[in-house]
Amino acid sequence: IKNNKLLVKVLAKGDLTKKLTVQACKFSKKAKDIIEQNGGNIEIIR
Repeated sequence: IKNNKLLVKVLAKGDLTKKLTVQACKFSKKAKDIIEQNGGNIEIIR
């Protein structure tokens, strides 16, 4: 998403098979758990 003024919440749907670092304003609990279980990181931005 190129417009950094938009508020984005990451929701969980589907499977994740790669280690990712995801930056967003908010994360659902399930999305956070899936990302972290696969060795990834979340970064909350404002």
